Amino acid sequence: MAYDGHEADGMGMQPTGEQQTAIAAPSPLYLEACPGAGKTFILVERHLATPIGKQRQGRALISFTNRAADEIRHRCHRPELLEFPHFTGTLDTFLWHFLVRPFLPDTAPPWQRIMSWADIGSSDAYKVFGRLPLASFGFGYDLRRGEVVVTLPDATAKLTNATRTEAEFLSGAKALRNSLWQQHHYFTSLELRVMALENATDPHVRTILRSRFSEIVVDEAQDCTELDIAILGKLHEGGVPLVVVADPNQAIYEYQGATPAVMGTLTSKIGQHRRLTGNHRCSQRICDLAATMRSTKSAIADRATGQWSTDQSPVLLVPFDTNDTNSRKTRIRSKDEAAGAFARRAASMEPACADVLCLAWAHAAVPHLDQTRRSKAPADGTAWMLAWASAVHRNPGADHQDLVDGVRIAQTILVRFWYPNDQGHPERILTAHGVDAITARRYAFSLLASLPDVDARPAGDWIRDARKRIIDHPAPSDAAPAPARNFRLGTGSRDFDRGETIAVAAGLGAGQQQPCGEFEDISVTSTTIHKAKGGEADAVLIAFATPKALRQFLAAWRDDSTTETSETLRVYYVAVTRGRRLIGFTYPYSCHGEMVKHLESLNVEFTVAPECEPVEQGRRQRARREPAGMEAIPGLG
Repeated sequence: MAYDGHEADGMGMQPTGEQQTAIAAPSPLYLEACPGAGKTFILVERHLATPIGKQRQGRALISFTNRAADEIRHRCHRPELLEFPHFTGTLDTFLWHFLVRPFLPDTAPPWQRIMSWADIGSSDAYKVFGRLPLASFGFGYDLRRGEVVVTLPDATAKLTNATRTEAEFLSGAKALRNSLWQQHHYFTSLELRVMALENATDPHVRTILRSRFSEIVVDEAQDCTELDIAILGKLHEGGVPLVVVADPNQAIYEYQGATPAVMGTLTSKIGQHRRLTGNHRCSQRICDLAATMRSTKSAIADRATGQWSTDQSPVLLVPFDTNDTNSRKTRIRSKDEAAGAFARRAASMEPACADVLCLAWAHAAVPHLDQTRRSKAPADGTAWMLAWASAVHRNPGADHQDLVDGVRIAQTILVRFWYPNDQGHPERILTAHGVDAITARRYAFSLLASLPDVDARPAGDWIRDARKRIIDHPAPSDAAPAPARNFRLGTGSRDFDRGETIAVAAGLGAGQQQPCGEFEDISVTSTTIHKAKGGEADAVLIAFATPKALRQFLAAWRDDSTTETSETLRVYYVAVTRGRRLIGFTYPYSCHGEMVKHLESLNVEFTVAPECEPVEQGRRQRARREPAGMEAIPGLG
């Protein structure tokens, strides 16, 4: 499955006409890119067009995740384009290095970035009136009033028997936050952006940025919050050359203030617009289906131009019925069984699908082929622990605690290599050497991303490769590792055969894409739609666990004129456009008629999975079904 957190460019060839136009267009530029348009390919090719030789100005390539930035670095085969004066990284890192840190006064205590207010500790000194931790409150920024706004979710429950009012707690939280920021110099991503916004209006700062960068490229700009857009808008007003790349139909973080309308306040000011309509990922049928889910229903569908552009697979419906046997309307009894039926259909296609994505909005609704939800880290052996952590890092559906454990393993191994003579907890060792928690996690994430895949290669080969990656990995300036020849990745009490694969040796029986039972030749990954954004698979199953969930989706599909319904539809638009060849929906049978009626109204071709035969009429229905097993089943419409 091509899933690395980014769309695959799917080309490995010369750019198309519209891609070449986007590569050559001067900044400032707004580039609207449909799903599968090869955005990463275009951005890398644009960067590779930089003349060879030392440059006075660089280019900033800004992404929203470290994984996205790593993908750009991986594809850029000219090392000098990843060094000064160029920049490749996340928006947070860019703001810190170029709009905030150079302009902070040197004060005591030193400025310290934290992920959230939960990172400062739980002592009474960090609680509002000694009762509620600061992390209990929500903090935002009102651009119109130019001030921080504080909220308290679930205030009634949290303030039971409190002697102070909610308003007093909100005021107290704001005062504590201001103290921690202004006097103690802690700041989260919100404070980072508030400082960046102030500096972005400074003509001196704008001049520095114009001198440093020939252009600043912001990818996935539809994920920008209102505060992010305000910062970029100030830079644009100051003549800083921007290239804004986005797909408004994939704006799925509205709860964070990221909406197409907000983004439009910036892109409407950028005179030059280009639109990419060639979809190198999806079949034309999927492109046509996706077009019905856009805000502009009359919009022309994107052009399918990739390997599977002519695939004719219709939408597959897999309704399930949880009632007892006597009254059940279909043989599929749950969303998990529906995932199995969908995977069987994907595997039976000609040629067979290589991978399947099972998606839902919420974790609880995601369908799985079995009951395994979490893997288990090896009990000993640094080699096996690191392999497990690497596999978890690459798994888009990994459990949050697994991710935390994986980062901790990588961090510990690095610390033991860097400071072999230091004793104590790895985090304390790093603190003693001036490495803060955020920087430590970045070192760990970077190592995990650089490790070889945990696959069918011999375990010994993987260990040797991983060991070299650790030795060559960037380290703090005061790191003092022992000679490399003395560093080993131990295997603990676990003996392994010379030809044993690293996946088996590390005990990854439930890893990212392990075959499940009968599905030996197809990889099935289960995750949420938000986590799948940027990924893709041959076949995508979208699940609705309750009638309410499906009806909300259908209501949004019919009319997305409200804020709530428009965001709902954009989320499922993202889900549909992950698929290359086959799209499926699974939902409670009680809603089957409504789903069929809506698809018919849109002239969307669909079939019903063979396993969804009515229980009492199974034999008669099997006799009437076409050999291919994909005709709609009478009685289910």
